[in-house]
Amino acid sequence: MITNSANTIKSSNGTDSQPSLFALVPVKVLGEAKQRLNVALGPDRRGLTLAMLKDVLSALADSSRIEQIAVVTADAEVANAAAGPGVLVIDEIEPRGMNAAIKLAIGQIRQLGGSHAVVLPADIPLATGEELDRLMHLQEVEQRAGGNGVIGITPSADGRGTNLLCLETGSDFETCYGPSSYTLHLERALQSSRRPVTLESSALSLDMDSPADLQTFIQACLEEPRFQATQTWKFLQAAGLLESFGKTGGG
Repeated sequence: MITNSANTIKSSNGTDSQPSLFALVPVKVLGEAKQRLNVALGPDRRGLTLAMLKDVLSALADSSRIEQIAVVTADAEVANAAAGPGVLVIDEIEPRGMNAAIKLAIGQIRQLGGSHAVVLPADIPLATGEELDRLMHLQEVEQRAGGNGVIGITPSADGRGTNLLCLETGSDFETCYGPSSYTLHLERALQSSRRPVTLESSALSLDMDSPADLQTFIQACLEEPRFQATQTWKFLQAAGLLESFGKTGGG
């Protein structure tokens, strides 16, 4: 089931025409999210997850190339937090795992006329519209050079995860999120006669899975104060977690 929280679908040309480039953000139910941060954060995991989601949605809304944003989740609280102008909420009904949720959502996006989907996790709070536009430009350059069948992939900082995946909605390519997903996506693209292209991005490479990632995020915000405007920074500051990780809450 799809909930369109806007009266019209966002279109890059300012019309109500069918968008072709969708961004898709799959979000787990809050009780299962960020398990590796449970010791460090406890119940604050829920608030952190929602804050990061809002930052990712804000970055997508600021992108000039993303034409429509979609969130797929089985969590009502996540759905409510995601609801806003230009965001489609796809109800997963019940948790079915990230890859199955993405497959469900891609099918819905295809029915809505989307030809391409950019899959991003909800835990990359340093993402910006400007950086997303840069990556989408690189993807378009590769598509012009090599035609359809290009799969754009941005790896996580450790080189194991996938923090952006751009694919055609009409293909039979199935995602393989989980351990070593970056390598698996490269291999699957080649096996399906597609051309994988790595889209490097330091901003998108940081996903928040561990206390070390939190420290890296806080340090990035101290070095670039503009990131102190993110909901993630504000949540950590309000929860007293900046001090917990040995940083000041200045800025």
